[in-house]
Amino acid sequence: MTAEALDVRAELRALIEHRSVALEAIAQMTGISESTLSAYLAGPGTEHQGLTALGTGLTPDESQRLAVFAAMLAAAGSVPDDDRVRGMLEGLTQVSGLTVANIASLTGIAESDLDAFSEDPTGVSDAVKYAIATRTSYLVPRERRQPRDVETLSDTDVRQELEPFRSGAPGGTRTPNRFLRTELLFH
Repeated sequence: MTAEALDVRAELRALIEHRSVALEAIAQMTGISESTLSAYLAGPGTEHQGLTALGTGLTPDESQRLAVFAAMLAAAGSVPDDDRVRGMLEGLTQVSGLTVANIASLTGIAESDLDAFSEDPTGVSDAVKYAIATRTSYLVPRERRQPRDVETLSDTDVRQELEPFRSGAPGGTRTPNRFLRTELLFH
């Protein structure tokens, strides 16, 4: 799916209609009020061109967050399990700041198995994959982060958040996992 092909409003309506996600959950995860979301979803037609809102009643920041969130949910069912687990590992190392050695120590999984899985998940046994998936899931922070105030999320904030992921930046040779990008929306 490309950004140009995504009809954000239709995608969110379908997800809500099929009980895949509730309006309240979308509001909580995006930091956009339920009343604003309801008004947006009740609106007619397609008012997005790619990730850009065209007269939707949303701020540009809200529109972008909602578009990224809708794309993430739309792709969620097609993400292979290995990619999900790799995303957790990348999140633990890139976002939480744990090293592979830290994760190995905390989970009892051999550092070599974590490295092998990160390089090529097909090269490790199902038992190792299961251990990595279940044991690392307990390391993912469980506290609810507070959504950033829309008024204070600036382009500078986004650039600062993305800086560690830029090629050539100190310690930033890997790109962020596409399923962790909503991290930018939260403190």
